[in-house]
Amino acid sequence: MVRTKITRSHTLPRFKDCQPLGVLTYNATQGLFVRRESGVRVTLTILWEEVTGYFGLLGKEVSIRYSNGVKENPRFCSKFRFFVDGDSWVLVYVKEVHDTRSLVVATAHDVYSWLVRSEIPLEKEVLATTAIPDFVFATSTPRHHWLYRSGLFTTALFSSDLRHWKQEPDLLYTSRHNAFDSGPLVPIGTRRVPEGILVIYDASRTEGILTRVAAGAILFAADNPKKILWRSPVPVWESLVYSEKGAVLPLGVAFTDAEKPNGERVMTLYWIAADNSIIRATIPLPQSVPLLATPPERRFLNRHHANPILQARPHYEWENEAVFNPAAIYDNGRVHVLYRAVGAHGLSVLGYASSADGFNFDDRSTEPVFALPRLRSIADIAERQYGPTIYPSGGSWGGVEDPRLVKIEDKIYLTFTAFDDWNSIRMGASSINREDFLNKRWRWTEPILISPPGQRHKNWVLFPEKIDGKFAILHSVTPTVRIEYVHTLEELAKGHRQIHSVDPITIPEISGRWDARVRGAGPPPIKTPAGWLVLYHGHEKSEPGKYKLGALLLDAHHPEKVIARSAYPILAPDMWYENSGKPGVIYACGSIVHNGNISIYYGGADRHVCVATAPLAELLEKIKHRRKSSGTQDHAIILK
Repeated sequence: MVRTKITRSHTLPRFKDCQPLGVLTYNATQGLFVRRESGVRVTLTILWEEVTGYFGLLGKEVSIRYSNGVKENPRFCSKFRFFVDGDSWVLVYVKEVHDTRSLVVATAHDVYSWLVRSEIPLEKEVLATTAIPDFVFATSTPRHHWLYRSGLFTTALFSSDLRHWKQEPDLLYTSRHNAFDSGPLVPIGTRRVPEGILVIYDASRTEGILTRVAAGAILFAADNPKKILWRSPVPVWESLVYSEKGAVLPLGVAFTDAEKPNGERVMTLYWIAADNSIIRATIPLPQSVPLLATPPERRFLNRHHANPILQARPHYEWENEAVFNPAAIYDNGRVHVLYRAVGAHGLSVLGYASSADGFNFDDRSTEPVFALPRLRSIADIAERQYGPTIYPSGGSWGGVEDPRLVKIEDKIYLTFTAFDDWNSIRMGASSINREDFLNKRWRWTEPILISPPGQRHKNWVLFPEKIDGKFAILHSVTPTVRIEYVHTLEELAKGHRQIHSVDPITIPEISGRWDARVRGAGPPPIKTPAGWLVLYHGHEKSEPGKYKLGALLLDAHHPEKVIARSAYPILAPDMWYENSGKPGVIYACGSIVHNGNISIYYGGADRHVCVATAPLAELLEKIKHRRKSSGTQDHAIILK
């Protein structure tokens, strides 16, 4: 992190007719792009830096024209960003006339005469907010043009000719939990560097009368501008600014082409304060280091470098849209996963894959290995299809969802969510002999429903061993841990016993915690020397759309007792594959422990299968670092 003394230019406040709009570097000199108003006349002008931090009073007027010769009216334009594209310049700005908003892209061979190449309507982009998004421009290899936009979740537009733009469906990056950039992000500059495409973004936050001005950086691959190679774990620059009169807003970045005598390249970041004064900081161009998604003291797990490890296969109709939320067990020297698969028909089924190392899956089923009987008429099914916007829970309108696997004695037990519609969400179960499972003879027992009819339940998991000769079902982790013990699962299916659980959605949020709302358990509990490790999904109040993974440690002999809870999420949706579908979703259903390491298998964005690992002993120590006080311990409701 770089902290330098703040520099303010007080030249501009004396001229009330000047409104700074953007910055650029031209012929090794930095310029300030301003709008000037003199009566009814409004002009665009570039003021050039004469002394460091001070800009001249006079400047050359700038013109922007459309292909039909009509000159742009600067009165309606804002958020100017300048970019170098080969031997040309590209200008991107927002135009707002009455209730019509658009993004304008213009080009020039100098910085004074601009020709509009395209105008992109923004009405759809801002329907839900009064804020107009910021955009920055980049060119990738092969030659495509990209417009990265601002927000909590960052998307892009792309074009091959600067005239016709398409929406990129995948999310590119997102704010990060418990980091300096946890709020909305504003991209303010891009630069092609030898390593790829460098994007500089503003992550400033106002705190009372102070604004913590901060900037971060992301490096994208030049041949794949959706792929993050590196992201700054801390601000590349930050400082506190007195801002009682209003917000401090980013103006942009001026990149210096010439190297300093020591070979260093620099850039100058600009913000504008409410009094029209300029805040600037000149710092070295960020140098990439190994990707750090979260601050080191809050990093629990390491994502595998090849994530996502399983993706949809277009040539298999039953899973050509999405594969995600995998169950996992380790047996006979291999990792076996059952993953939720959705095809164009929109029905959720389970596929199978196995791997010797847990990362490279060289054995994968060519057809579903588990599916529920059709719950709807054939006519009704024919009218339905995969639709993430219509069916936000994975894009599926029905079927078997979110499997979990445990091995107990000589059988492997499967629990899952049986989804028919939003009024019929029940927990189901089945089992298979271990030998049949290992030999891929899919002789599952007839599926049964173990949760009561007329109620909505998900995320019930079996302990991987019987306790006092009974199956132990963890059916709630909030507001207390709830466990039910039964001799057989069939007694639940037949109605001889009922589990009286609660829908976590109905439980009020717990203020002051990252897991203000808990969704439910993730993979089945893991028996460790420190106790039962239970992973669970939660939301933070400030980020209700993001699923994060937390951890509880339960007493080994009395699993109703919580002995430790992770102070931070052990995994949060920071990567593109955790946002390129349903944004902000990581959903873990499986985990295995082998050679002292834990591997957690999870769904990314309801679309991909991913894995993250850690030495088990280190993970347990980090979880135990902040123990719950004896006065606030959670106790289970035990029904024996």
